[in-house]
Amino acid sequence: MHFPTILRSITTLLLTLTTSSVTAHGAHNQQQQQQQQQQQQAIQTDDADWATRHMAEEHHISSFDPASFFTLHDYDSSRTWTADEIRRTYGLDDESARSVSQEKRDEVVRGVLGVFDRDGDGVVSRGEWMEGWARGGRMPDFG
Repeated sequence: MHFPTILRSITTLLLTLTTSSVTAHGAHNQQQQQQQQQQQQAIQTDDADWATRHMAEEHHISSFDPASFFTLHDYDSSRTWTADEIRRTYGLDDESARSVSQEKRDEVVRGVLGVFDRDGDGVVSRGEWMEGWARGGRMPDFG
């Protein structure tokens, strides 16, 4: 075999492998996109809880566990959620929520504490969160 023939064979082989890889990768992306669309559709149904919709809409996360949700929203990494962190999680510190009354802000904090703060100390510990989630407690939807 001549050198140009070997080079042509190698080039043909590499092009074939590259094309196969690109085609397979494209199929994989299409499959992922379809799965993501299905998950987004499921999240957008009326029966999705507030935390699930929040994770999808605000963080573009369609699947999560309660420990990750807690950690993501424990802004100061203190292993507790304070009233400030609860308000921030609900977007009440955002400029767009400027018109929300203090009464409504307090209602949101009381609602979350009512579900998760078992010892009544005014914060939600990571342990309280995990226990609450395990017994079916979810972040209230305040509309």
